[in-house]
Amino acid sequence: MAKIIALFNNKGGVSKTTTTFHLGWKLAELGYKTLMIDTDPQCNLTGLCLNADKENKLTQFYEANNYNIKSALSPVLNNEMRPLEATTCYEFEHNENLFLLPGHIEFSEYDATYNIAENMTGSLVVLQNVPGALRQLITMTSEKYHLDFVLLDMSPSISATNANILMGSDFFIISMCPRLFLLYGHRITY
Repeated sequence: MAKIIALFNNKGGVSKTTTTFHLGWKLAELGYKTLMIDTDPQCNLTGLCLNADKENKLTQFYEANNYNIKSALSPVLNNEMRPLEATTCYEFEHNENLFLLPGHIEFSEYDATYNIAENMTGSLVVLQNVPGALRQLITMTSEKYHLDFVLLDMSPSISATNANILMGSDFFIISMCPRLFLLYGHRITY
């Protein structure tokens, strides 16, 4: 079973995405099969991995591929009549042990679903699988790709989605450097 590590801070610009990318790349170089998941609707990790600042590659990627965090979780979070399945991941040309589950700008739409599911705690049958959906997706995808590590790049917000991501992780890293506003973000995290 892959170890799931979430990278979080309530403050933006503290190196969550950069740390996720470099940690993922290094783990993969060391021979560990590593999946990076972009759970931030800003999709900076996805853009970084796809070199999306050139020639509008991110739009082209979404038009050509239907795999991303939003579509992977839609069977549960949209209450579709199909089972949750292991997802397809982006494979890096120069690092065969590294994979990416791209983010999606509309992933933030699921925050209301996570919030209702948390607050109803089993009252509505239709929402009973929501809290464990991401963990289940990670488990199935880990088996498909024989993963050792899963790194979750999180958005800088206190939200039901982020609470669910943290609860489903084995470990978490709070990215920060010694600057005043970053320390404030650290205090809010606790």
